[in-house]
Amino acid sequence: MSGPWSLGFLKGSYPDVYKKMGIVEMPSLIKKSTMVYTVSWSINKESRNKSAAWEVLKFLVTRGQEIFVEKAGVLASRKDLALKDTDPMKTPFYKGAEYAQPWSVPTPTGIFSIANDQINSRLKDLFYNKITLETALKQIKENYPQWISGK
Repeated sequence: MSGPWSLGFLKGSYPDVYKKMGIVEMPSLIKKSTMVYTVSWSINKESRNKSAAWEVLKFLVTRGQEIFVEKAGVLASRKDLALKDTDPMKTPFYKGAEYAQPWSVPTPTGIFSIANDQINSRLKDLFYNKITLETALKQIKENYPQWISGK
């Protein structure tokens, strides 16, 4: 289970595997569901060189976006580029975007990165049988409030 951002890495690092693999939408028992999020390009209001930053921003949303979609394997943020994206590996991801829910984890501080790192660490330990599911759930339940507090 992963997202389209993995495609560029797989295609470049494991081309033989990439040629043989396939992608499908997430299976569902009741209702189709997946997550979606995007990046944001912006110019810092304190930037000392706003005109150069503006030129970079224009590139990132035009030709840069095309390169990003082609080479990194991500989905196009612009509809015109999405319609030109003919990579069949991305079709399930574009279909999923039609019913996806925005990825958002509200926290009192707005900080989720610490909790995200800690939860991913527990998932990795589970994967390698270093801890049990019960232990992971207990650790997450006990520590989550501290992880999102920013302290």
